[in-house]
Amino acid sequence: MKTRYFLCLAACLTIAHGAYAQQEVKKLTLKEAVDIALKNNPQIAEAALRSESSAITLNQSKRDLLPSIQFNVNHGMNQGRSIDPYTNSYIGQDHRFASYSFGGNVMLFNSLLNQNAIRQNNLALQASKMEELKIKESITLNVMLTYLQLLSNTDLLAQAKLQAELTRVHVKRLQTLDNGGAIPPFHLYDLEGQLATNELSITNTTNSINASKLALAQLMNVDFIPEISDLISSSAVPQKYGYSVAEIQNSALNHLAAITGVKLRRESAERGLQISKAQRFPSLSLGSNVYSNASSLVNNFELIGLRPVRTPDYVILNGNQISVIRPQPTFSSTKVPYSEQLGNHLGSSLSFNLRIPILNSGYSKMKIAESRVQLKRAELSEQTEITQVKQAVDLAYLNTEAAWERLQSINKQVEAYQKAFRAAQARFTVAVGNSVDYTTAKNSLDQAQINLINARYDYVMRAKILDYYRGELTLTE
Repeated sequence: MKTRYFLCLAACLTIAHGAYAQQEVKKLTLKEAVDIALKNNPQIAEAALRSESSAITLNQSKRDLLPSIQFNVNHGMNQGRSIDPYTNSYIGQDHRFASYSFGGNVMLFNSLLNQNAIRQNNLALQASKMEELKIKESITLNVMLTYLQLLSNTDLLAQAKLQAELTRVHVKRLQTLDNGGAIPPFHLYDLEGQLATNELSITNTTNSINASKLALAQLMNVDFIPEISDLISSSAVPQKYGYSVAEIQNSALNHLAAITGVKLRRESAERGLQISKAQRFPSLSLGSNVYSNASSLVNNFELIGLRPVRTPDYVILNGNQISVIRPQPTFSSTKVPYSEQLGNHLGSSLSFNLRIPILNSGYSKMKIAESRVQLKRAELSEQTEITQVKQAVDLAYLNTEAAWERLQSINKQVEAYQKAFRAAQARFTVAVGNSVDYTTAKNSLDQAQINLINARYDYVMRAKILDYYRGELTLTE
């Protein structure tokens, strides 16, 4: 009879497990969940845009080292009284004009202002990337913890179903015995109450699974969560965390993106202070320009001959007054083409520009004071972040140690309750023990096994938090 009972129990558990496995339509691994969350999270997209903006600013600061070159063209028309640009005299004639210039300017010395700007913007870019990485690490950790919580609830559901199935088998057995009048009715009623408790546990655990799926969906920014593949079995035996709190803190301060980001921001603020100080010193630049112009008034005159012209002068010859005749040249004029004028009027210039700040309404002093404030704020943020990380590591380490000790105690508790349950089950199967002893032993073992599942996942999750601080947050496939 005892052999038939265990065979029936094994068959029921196999059927229940097969029915549950058939419900799994699609698998979602932990890595896939993290990848989806990183892809869909708007905070990461916003951080990436900030990094892109910092990269644009850095590229512009590099281009500021190049000479500035410009080409200017000016075309116009004067009507009425104006100044002839070639004779510098007033004329009353309409004319058209044009001017062209090509020049450039290069900074020779400005107290390394541009070089410090490049270094500052490069540090700002690296800080933006670290801040983006910080968000990714935080999201990855949250997804992993939520995923582990979902696995924990899944294991709890499987445990609750096993407990309910085992109770259901005993209820059917007692119903048969009760119908034959072989046992007192209260034995059956006790076990039916136990079955109702097991079914309630299944309902509560199912609700917890749905809540974990919803939380994971929110982190992934999706509407649908498929079934997940069990990456970490509740029967796996975790190992004690092998790093000291000092080792974890040192690793966090050296590798954590949050710490690296605030350090880079502080170094960027230091460069900003140097830039503000550089504005108090002289700057020297070199300029060069090539120019030419043209006008519709410019004509080309050609001598075509001489003609006699009577002048008002005269001479007296033999008592007669004779007018003086002089030869006067005769010219023909033609418009000079614009292209020829540009070559004829070509000119160039070379200049040095020395800028010496003397009084600028205290602007430089104000910028230096403001930069010092920004530097102090960056230093304060760095120190605050370091202190918070150290405190967080201390707390996480203590919680992990406590979770490990709790796990060891519950392991011993489960072993003891397993022995007690096997004894109570053996007595109950051969009708030596009563249902109260059996139910009490089963309830104690059920609760201890649930506590063991919670303790194992709690320890694994707290160990993952320490991995995050060590900069070793990895995904298990």
